[in-house]
Amino acid sequence: MGFSLFFLLICFAIHKTQSASFKDRQLSPVSDHCPNGSVRHDQSCYLFSHLLANWPESMVYCQAYGAHLAFIESDREQKFIQAQVFSTMGSQTDPLKFFWLGGTDAVSEGEWFWANIVEPITYTNWNPGEPNNDNNHDDHHQDCLAMYSSSGLWDDGYCEVKHNFICEIELNSEVPIVG
Repeated sequence: MGFSLFFLLICFAIHKTQSASFKDRQLSPVSDHCPNGSVRHDQSCYLFSHLLANWPESMVYCQAYGAHLAFIESDREQKFIQAQVFSTMGSQTDPLKFFWLGGTDAVSEGEWFWANIVEPITYTNWNPGEPNNDNNHDDHHQDCLAMYSSSGLWDDGYCEVKHNFICEIELNSEVPIVG
């Protein structure tokens, strides 16, 4: 229960921060260039982390770099990310070979959305039989979106488990400057 409350508070705080009215924010365009260590695809840069973090920690880590946990919104984007993940398999630090993405159904079971923008997930690449919320655990739910490294297929994972993760920085967009 404590973790679920913590998780919901993080999501609420992120949503409130990003939902502030235009007059309450200064906006600055993001550069057209990707930071060192990231890979560009269309209008986004992706950071494939070799660190291990649970889902909320991954969100905070990405935000520290002006990014968010990756949103996969098309088959083209899925194939790009899948190829990048597959190419890093030898250097992954997660023995389970998962990468966290930015989706969750923590607010309403079975209703998946991109956490930072609170938009429903419309493109999916679920592993057959997923999401299943692994009902074998009464005290925990699988509320966070993870991707298998080997296949690129999606799974609903336990948010508390530490995995590698993928951050996405959107280029040519307006982002708030906090401070």
